Amino acid sequence: VTSGLVQRSHLAPHSSACRQDWKSVVSSLIPETQQSNGIAEKILYGCHDPNQTNATMPSIVEDDFNFIFLRGQSENLDNKSCIIFLPLLTPQQQLDWDGEGYFAIVICANEQIYYDCQFKLPNLKDSDVNDMD
Repeated sequence: VTSGLVQRSHLAPHSSACRQDWKSVVSSLIPETQQSNGIAEKILYGCHDPNQTNATMPSIVEDDFNFIFLRGQSENLDNKSCIIFLPLLTPQQQLDWDGEGYFAIVICANEQIYYDCQFKLPNLKDSDVNDMD
């Protein structure tokens, strides 16, 4: 879907400039024992081994699981990188994921983006927020 109210959206941004914002997020998700120089960039941008024929690893952006249908995606994900989705899944659940629904934390740059994308915000009173401490 490329027009209308709801659009097919990349979760990790398609825009190279917006992907830069994700390097620290991706780096923090990689276990220390598996960290190497440039691993976050390879995940976000893909890579090619010039010493081997057809040895290409596509970026996470091209994977089928990197899509969601969302209002205002072009403005809020592709152009400004204003939303991040954090799946509430263990590493094993992520590996075993087969397209079923799951809970996630959604963080937007400001309150208006929640409304623009039609996310439902809880109706909290100040006393409710204070009770969360």
